[in-house]
Amino acid sequence: LPKPNMSGCEITQKIEVKVEIVVDQDGKVVSAIVESATYQDNCIWTMVVQAAKLSRFSVDQNAGYRQTGWINYIIVP
Repeated sequence: LPKPNMSGCEITQKIEVKVEIVVDQDGKVVSAIVESATYQDNCIWTMVVQAAKLSRFSVDQNAGYRQTGWINYIIVP
């Protein structure tokens, strides 16, 4: 999984962000939204969503059309 690029974001404490993702049969993330976070910051949220969308998973043509899951990011200063 790609790590979020936090350059430009101010990180002063440990932050946990849970991102809900939807993955298609080709293993590509087609949707990513912040589900919960210990700190609200648009810069951080934007970066973790971008990283989540770049994630790739195993191709499975027998899987459902869309699979839902989560990625938990822990950001430290």
